[in-house]
Amino acid sequence: MQEDNQYIHIEEVKSVSDYMKYLEKLDIQASETLCFRGSGDASWENIPSIYRDEKFISNEDHIYYDMLSRCSDDFKHCDNTFDNLVMMQHYGVPTRLLDITENPLVALYFACADDEKVNADAKVDIFKIDNSAIKRHDSDTVAMLANLVKMPSDFDLEEMKFFLEIKILSKRQDFDQIEMGQLVSCLSKIQYRIESRIDEEKSILNDSYGEYIPDEYINFLECYQRQISQFLEKAISRSGDDFFQFLNEINEFIKGFYLTQDSNGLFNYAKQKARFLKYQHFIQSEKPYFNGDLMQPNDLSKVICVKPKQDNPHIIRQSGAFFIFGVGSRMHNKLTTPNIPVDYLYRQNGKKVTIHIPKDSKVTIIKQLEALAISAGTLFTDIDKVAADIKNKYRTQ
Repeated sequence: MQEDNQYIHIEEVKSVSDYMKYLEKLDIQASETLCFRGSGDASWENIPSIYRDEKFISNEDHIYYDMLSRCSDDFKHCDNTFDNLVMMQHYGVPTRLLDITENPLVALYFACADDEKVNADAKVDIFKIDNSAIKRHDSDTVAMLANLVKMPSDFDLEEMKFFLEIKILSKRQDFDQIEMGQLVSCLSKIQYRIESRIDEEKSILNDSYGEYIPDEYINFLECYQRQISQFLEKAISRSGDDFFQFLNEINEFIKGFYLTQDSNGLFNYAKQKARFLKYQHFIQSEKPYFNGDLMQPNDLSKVICVKPKQDNPHIIRQSGAFFIFGVGSRMHNKLTTPNIPVDYLYRQNGKKVTIHIPKDSKVTIIKQLEALAISAGTLFTDIDKVAADIKNKYRTQ
């Protein structure tokens, strides 16, 4: 969703000279890195291509595996899933990566060179990122986010978080290590889940009959809701020798509750366990030491700035980097995109900065950039793009 203009500082530029004069004013510390993204249409949101069409994100895993199977030779030098995504991104396959660059002139080129958007104003957005927040291509967090591509469209982050908490409670040998806060958090989430399901079931009945009709399933859920409430009350006050027994009671309750609920779909523990192990396996295939039990699920809802390997000529030429997107926090599933952290947005007087390029200035700026050796022929390594750039150069002489 686009921000209201009252929260955006719009700097209009009509030439490379205007652009450079504004860049000279930017405030940057040694502990920070400036990154830029050019868009051929000023109305575009900064989201990855996989999210621009629901059919893409719904079939993300199929798109990924289809590309690998059909062009396997092109991915032989890729070491991991992130490397595969970088390669796919270069060739226009929809991915959860968003291109950015450390070179402001490269961003300006991409803002003005989009032939499909010649009749639209363009923009360059600026990001100021703390160096400590920038991840290497081989970091654990990047591996976690990249391997989301292999999970099915109904992957649910809240289910993953919930599974990990239930998993902790289900291990009797870990009872002495459980903090009361973990216990209360887990019980609270169980209670919330039950309450939400009760509301959902009542809504269905109301929609069907126009009024609430007592239902055995709802009565069943309400009994468990009351039991969870009692556990929550005790969890805050229990301590000492009887805490272990209390945890045993909760453990047996959870096992019985989720065994009963598997068929009703409130939370299928067995399904989530299999899904977790599958996801963990994907990561461990790249990082054998990875321990899924220590995973921080909140990392999966982040947007991370990543510097890729400098073994790709077009990455080097374009001073390329990426934002890799996790799972959206709105619905907690793969169909929604998380937001770029507000801390990443460069601000002037408290307002997010965007550099606006009028459509009538695009051709002029492209010519000026060519004089500075910024063109398709210098930014790309694909022979077809270099050939087109050379042909265009001599056609215009």
